[in-house]
Amino acid sequence: MVQISGSVGVGGQNRREDVLVVQALINAKLPFPLKPLDVDGVCGDLTKFAITEYQRRNLSSLGMTRPDGRVDPGGATFQSLSNGASIAPSPIPPPAPVPPNTTPHVTASDVSRPPKMREVAWRYLLAFTRKHEGAVFHMYNNRVATSSKQDVTCGVGFLIDPRSAATQAWLKVMFQDPSTKQAPTDAQMLADWDAAAALSRTGNNLGEYAKVCRLRMIPERVYEQMALILRDQKLPALLTHPACGASYSDFENFPAAAQVFSLSFAYGRIPIDFPKMNAAVKAGRWAEAADQCHVTGMSPAKNKAHRELLLLAQNVVDRRGNFDELPANIL
Repeated sequence: MVQISGSVGVGGQNRREDVLVVQALINAKLPFPLKPLDVDGVCGDLTKFAITEYQRRNLSSLGMTRPDGRVDPGGATFQSLSNGASIAPSPIPPPAPVPPNTTPHVTASDVSRPPKMREVAWRYLLAFTRKHEGAVFHMYNNRVATSSKQDVTCGVGFLIDPRSAATQAWLKVMFQDPSTKQAPTDAQMLADWDAAAALSRTGNNLGEYAKVCRLRMIPERVYEQMALILRDQKLPALLTHPACGASYSDFENFPAAAQVFSLSFAYGRIPIDFPKMNAAVKAGRWAEAADQCHVTGMSPAKNKAHRELLLLAQNVVDRRGNFDELPANIL
């Protein structure tokens, strides 16, 4: 009989052996059209979203009013997942080796949601941003050859300006020397900044920066910083900016899809120059906002996903549906 010894998911104990079981159970009853989870024993954003989505689609049978994103031993979600499920037994893979001289560190999944944001929307946003922003795990430069202004960047759009910012603790903690697996020195950070600054961007030479920059970033720390920026910088800026904040003052009552759109858009730019879109958002006319949200230079996939989020928000409002509903097909 399939069992777990502790809770899995948002706020759960997330013991590796329990996460493996829940991931396999989720895959056996995968809500369409979600992609199968990697059964790796790591309770990341996609696993938490899959749990939340399963609950959202089975609220009445689970006796829930809204998803909590957690599977408890003997709880309704676990009983529903394990009822009639058949999962092939497999040996538990060995834990990934821990690099020397590292300490336990929180991940993006551990960063709590903003108070004004729905839990399901926050978990979805983390996975959405991770997919559509495209992390680069070394320093690079967005400066074109015709410009003299440096634009040294790393991670998920983390600008390193001025040069001295390369030695700041919040940034250094995300890097390591791949040859020694040790934390970098200030001299190493500055050397990589100089190497990136010396090379201008041509549009197809990102790989060149990987050759001249020696340090590498730790992915989970990059995604943690991404989550902190979304929560502690971008959302407050969106809600308080004098040019657009009034349009987002009812953010906490937006449908989840509209919350994800708003904060995803703000991660790239605060929409101070999108007056028509902001007016539609303020009025709750999500389909109209969808017609005004295109950003020149943004990837076609992200522009399309933003539009789909807003159209779903309109659909949810029109049919008085569940405000926690999110489009699984764009993750």
